[in-house]
Amino acid sequence: MAALQDHSLGQKTLQDQSVYSDHAGDVLEFTFEGTGLTLNGNWIRDGGKADIYIDGEFQRTIDSYFYYSGQEHYNMNLWHVFGLKSGMHTLRLVVKGEKKAGVAWQQAIYHGSPGV
Repeated sequence: MAALQDHSLGQKTLQDQSVYSDHAGDVLEFTFEGTGLTLNGNWIRDGGKADIYIDGEFQRTIDSYFYYSGQEHYNMNLWHVFGLKSGMHTLRLVVKGEKKAGVAWQQAIYHGSPGV
């Protein structure tokens, strides 16, 4: 399994602000304390699909592909969960390595800081 690319927030380019991968099976996992979480990322033409798990339970597949009329959107709410039992939780994002038909490149992208 290849490691996700990790880049610091506050940099000028998209790649410098994000954790991203195009390898199926790559994982981003972190723990957080609270009752909810918002996962921010980018809807871009290089976006791809990833499965989201909370505390080991599958939640849904997200798709960060977007390219309509040349538009892309950055720092968007890609997924969120609220109403969790107060305490420690684990988010696991698993890159699917899938893309929409006609898309030449894809990657799952997450950026921001975890927790609510």
